[in-house]
Amino acid sequence: MIDAQIEAPLRLGQPDELMVYLHIPFCSTRCGYCDFYSETDVGELRIAATLKAILREAEWYRAIYPKARFSSLYLGGGTPSLIPSKLLAPFLARLARLFAPATQGSMHSSTDEFEWSFEANPESLDPEKLSVLAESGVNRLSLGVQSFNDRFLRALDRQADSQMVQRALEEIQNNGRFELSLDLMTGLPDQSKDDVAADVQRLLNYRPEHLSLYSLTVERGTPLERRVQEGLVSLGAPSHRDSLWETATALLRRNGYQHYEISNFCLPGKHARHNSGYWQGRPYLGLGPGAVGTLPLAPLGPPGERVPASPPGERAVRIGNPGLREYLQATGVSGGLRPAHQLEYLSGQDLLLERFLLGLRTSGGVRIGACAAEFGVDEAALRTVVESWKGAVYLDRRSFAAGRVALRQGGRMLLDRLLPDLAVRLESLPNESGL
Repeated sequence: MIDAQIEAPLRLGQPDELMVYLHIPFCSTRCGYCDFYSETDVGELRIAATLKAILREAEWYRAIYPKARFSSLYLGGGTPSLIPSKLLAPFLARLARLFAPATQGSMHSSTDEFEWSFEANPESLDPEKLSVLAESGVNRLSLGVQSFNDRFLRALDRQADSQMVQRALEEIQNNGRFELSLDLMTGLPDQSKDDVAADVQRLLNYRPEHLSLYSLTVERGTPLERRVQEGLVSLGAPSHRDSLWETATALLRRNGYQHYEISNFCLPGKHARHNSGYWQGRPYLGLGPGAVGTLPLAPLGPPGERVPASPPGERAVRIGNPGLREYLQATGVSGGLRPAHQLEYLSGQDLLLERFLLGLRTSGGVRIGACAAEFGVDEAALRTVVESWKGAVYLDRRSFAAGRVALRQGGRMLLDRLLPDLAVRLESLPNESGL
């Protein structure tokens, strides 16, 4: 249990810039493939109580970081677009006052200064809600499409059919005030290359600034896993699934989209700033039930100084919020925030490995000099570790010569297999600052 004195015992640092992830856990139903935390069958009163609790948490964090600049705000879920418009408008207005840059007030015409993203599903969007979002300052929509084919939408247990998807996209375009990111899936049951190509062509008609492309994964404990185990669904051989993915990626690249991260594509200059912050190791708040944030810890004082300490040598803390019921009970009806957070302390070694794990997912990779300086390791030794890694065969040699560790696309797709060897090698690095 962490009470309102969290700042002292955790000795939180004061970064100049922060991002905010806000989790809205509500869904109308649970999709058969999804293992994310969500709550279904939640009425309007429970939604209102949750939004009120989230605002208390947001205000509490804002008081801890009075001077921080907030570069992005991402409302994910769950399905944030399930929030009724009459509740959504005042909620977003308060968030704008708390986190929007002062120079912009509550309106943001561009994602360049402040990216405000909002996840939505087609069936819970309408012109009124789009107007509320735009007038509140939201400037980027992430729409869960997954497929334009009714057969595949049914197989995924999606609530929207292809007509709803088309209607939502047309309404977003008619509104004209959002950058658009779409989610699309490949590797669906009995899907062919022609099916994938048809989905991508439909998507290209709307020319979204950004696209997240996922290959369907069978997660443990999901209805999809049960159907696969019972022989009711076949996803095909791995080689077939790989060919479906490659069909989609080739079409996207041919039409001007940059493959800048394993699962993400964008038009030039339209990368997701918030998600890029994750991959670059930037600190962020996690607000709402089930949300997770990662925040830096302040350095310990000189010997003898009384500083409430977390475990020695730790550089950051990952703070996880409880689920909806505990979250609402912990925040109470008034006063300071007292949620039952889960804490995971992160050492410099943890953060260094995570920087490579996430950074190598991207086409930009990891800057060797900056990484060595941040984590207090010898730059030449870090270069040697990378060159001796079994993933070195996939290195982009031109980038490496310029001081970056980046993988060619084939290496990025094999990253999960290559990381254990890199982790062992990074652990052997000598360091200068208590890694």
